[in-house]
Amino acid sequence: MPLSGLSIPTVTEEEKKELEEKTDIRFEIDTYWSYVAGKDSVELLKYFGKRVDIVHLKDGDPNGKGVSLGLGSAPVKEVRE
Repeated sequence: MPLSGLSIPTVTEEEKKELEEKTDIRFEIDTYWSYVAGKDSVELLKYFGKRVDIVHLKDGDPNGKGVSLGLGSAPVKEVRE
């Protein structure tokens, strides 16, 4: 899942591609907000691999309402596996 599929304000598609290919930029994946945005958190983690320094594990519903881990519909179990 290249950066072009992600929302990075004020960065063009060309700049996203360049960031991905020409830098060693590190990432923090917020599993809940990637889920709300319609992205697959597990696939993001696989794609960026060792470039992910922090995983912010949260749970909630697809409308942006956060809940305690295990009580929402975000892919908490899948991310942990």
